[in-house]
Amino acid sequence: MANRIPPLMKQLPEGGTYARPVRIESLIDACDNLPFETLIDRARLKDRRNPNYLPSEVLVFFLRVTRTDNSDRRFAILYDLVMNRLTRSLRSAVQGNTENARQSELHERMIERFVILLMKDRGAYCEALDIFEIAFDRAARSLKVDMLRVMGRRVPPAISLTEQETGEVRQDAEAALIDLNPMSKPIELQVTYRIQLRRAIDSLPDNERRVIDMIFAGIPAQSDDTGKASIAQLLHCDPKTVRNRRDSAVKKLIRMLGGETQDDA
Repeated sequence: MANRIPPLMKQLPEGGTYARPVRIESLIDACDNLPFETLIDRARLKDRRNPNYLPSEVLVFFLRVTRTDNSDRRFAILYDLVMNRLTRSLRSAVQGNTENARQSELHERMIERFVILLMKDRGAYCEALDIFEIAFDRAARSLKVDMLRVMGRRVPPAISLTEQETGEVRQDAEAALIDLNPMSKPIELQVTYRIQLRRAIDSLPDNERRVIDMIFAGIPAQSDDTGKASIAQLLHCDPKTVRNRRDSAVKKLIRMLGGETQDDA
């Protein structure tokens, strides 16, 4: 097997690291020198019985390695293909939920979670994506378990969430978000604070929770680059709406976590 294919990095509980199945490694190696257009032609095949069909695990590998590209073109094309594969896989993963509204929310949260992991991986290697290069469909089912756990542990908000933010963007919003980020806390406080922050974020209205999660994942509110995902694009709203939701969420989180906002000073 060619050494140029980077190994996975996530650690196994018993020691060592995750490893791709031999078949997946072989396909990656065989496709590594293909012209990109040829790779995409094969990636678009949907019939798994076709000898040229590429498993989703292979597509995730090639999507992730685009982080080193000078252009986002390859990322944009592979991103669409992988998201189509994920949507099909999740369609079966959410079957069996009787409430349509809950089923819809579950599906949205699973897609969101994958996108957030992917955007993190664009900035720095995200080990949580390794499983998608090993067993894509099983990883999709694991998303269901994780998101059902999140949906089940919602707690009533510590403050009233009825206030609607309709004014201009607050000047202290960016600084407040930096302070809210768990990594801004001393290491001895990070574990407890992460739990408190996660519960506070989960209690926000969904439209605000999504914005905060994506900001912490490093996804920009808007982007002039059509190949780079932005919060406005992913949530199908304009950048000002994203900023308003952010500001409203920040004020609520600061109050829930015992801080102050400029309006309270």
